[in-house]
Amino acid sequence: MLVVETMQLVVISPGIYTYGAMLIAGILKDNGYEVSLKKDLHADTRDTVFLSLYSTLHLLDPEIRSFVSRHRKSGGTCYVGGPVSAYPDIVLGELEASAVVLGEGEETVISL
Repeated sequence: MLVVETMQLVVISPGIYTYGAMLIAGILKDNGYEVSLKKDLHADTRDTVFLSLYSTLHLLDPEIRSFVSRHRKSGGTCYVGGPVSAYPDIVLGELEASAVVLGEGEETVISL
């Protein structure tokens, strides 16, 4: 018997559910992925995380920095998007993200 595992995706919008994070989670779910939408910084190491950051102040937040670093060092994938993606060099300089989603996430996330 062949067992097919569905990739678990986690969309995190720290502290508040933003419209963008909810939209991305819905698009991923509509495309057959198992998706969790969270406000807290928690994900299993096997999860692929989409971190929606709406302020460059998030880049200095020690909890966010620590979460991204731990998740990546444990072998997890963490994509960063949201308004901070207007400054991808700064995001990648401050966080150990796998990549920055540029532009409108709803046009990009499925291809990741």
